[in-house]
Amino acid sequence: MAKAISYPGHIEKAKAQINRNLKAVDVVFELIDSRIPYSGRAYEWKSLFSNKETVIVLTKRDLADPSVTDQWIHYYRNKGKMALPISLLGKPKQIVADLKKIRDSIPTKRAIRKAMIVGIPNVGKTSLVNAIKKGGKAAVGNFPGITRGIQWMIVDDDFMVLDTPGILYKDLHAPHITKKLILCGCVRPAHGWLEESIEYGIQTIANLYPGEMKATMLTWELATKNERSFIEQSALEKGFLSKKGMPDVQRALDYWLKQFSEGGMGRFSLETPKRLFADPQNESEPTLGDV
Repeated sequence: MAKAISYPGHIEKAKAQINRNLKAVDVVFELIDSRIPYSGRAYEWKSLFSNKETVIVLTKRDLADPSVTDQWIHYYRNKGKMALPISLLGKPKQIVADLKKIRDSIPTKRAIRKAMIVGIPNVGKTSLVNAIKKGGKAAVGNFPGITRGIQWMIVDDDFMVLDTPGILYKDLHAPHITKKLILCGCVRPAHGWLEESIEYGIQTIANLYPGEMKATMLTWELATKNERSFIEQSALEKGFLSKKGMPDVQRALDYWLKQFSEGGMGRFSLETPKRLFADPQNESEPTLGDV
């Protein structure tokens, strides 16, 4: 099968911009989707930020299983990293207040603490930046010596953040990680990958939340009996038909991707620390390096 995603060239430029500007900040805020707190670090975080204090900011917590999010917070804190969940659906002033809670823990010798926001595409950076602009002080553009196109924003009189473009691994070798990124809307799938990703997501949620799946999906019994593929059956059930009356598979796939990425299926987490690191079947899955 072909690569799961097409890799935009601007992402490599974004990594270079980040590397050039790291000296200007005290800490890096890594924004990670709460549903995939491990796979959501699908970039060279170890080489990029090895000499910089980092804080794990778990976004979209309103879409994730809160008990699993707590497990990940505990996991990262045991690794010596500050980790906290944040919802970007709240009022801008509340979001800014959550950021200020982190501020006092940032070590610095400067009069103004400075942080850099990083993360994979569609993890909530834009929502956070917009909240800062509305609930903080102001956006101040580029400072001398800072790469053009990267923007500083004033959160408070003694706290500033630097916005950066989305980054990602150039090559994603682990199919499980790639499928999670597709389901959470972080990458666009190439041909053939969407159906595999949907099927993977359905099976993962069925394993982790069997009761919820049976209660919320009318097609579940038919799908598990293999009378039709799950996608075809759901297309028929929802009236997604072609002009010839056949199941419109593409429309069904688009529907399920939207359900996954926007939380239409409820609050689910696609990975847990125990399952990711303790399940023998998943020993080959973690390819992001030691956390």
